[in-house]
Amino acid sequence: MMKFAFTLAAATVALAQGTPDEPVTFLGQLYSDSTDCSGTYYAYVGSMGGCINREVPGGGSAKMFIANEGSDFLTAWTEPDCKGTPFLVIGNTVECDALEGTAAKSWSNDQRVFG
Repeated sequence: MMKFAFTLAAATVALAQGTPDEPVTFLGQLYSDSTDCSGTYYAYVGSMGGCINREVPGGGSAKMFIANEGSDFLTAWTEPDCKGTPFLVIGNTVECDALEGTAAKSWSNDQRVFG
């Protein structure tokens, strides 16, 4: 009986470990309450898909924290579902951009803004 309990415990541990997650390749940070990317932010992880609906008021800001520069872009859109007008495009992980009065309704992390 003791051998069975040990085998069962070992199998449970092996199942719990599973397959490791893939490394994060895209992380955008959306700040609702600051124009300089300080304070509390909402994390937009690339695995969420190419478009997320997350409102950030015009007094907010955004930056890319992790990205493949040259192929990933953080873009703010005036309408939900990444429609309307793209008005902020961030292409590197160094800059913080203020929304400068225009509220964002959604965000994308791909090159759709370029056609």
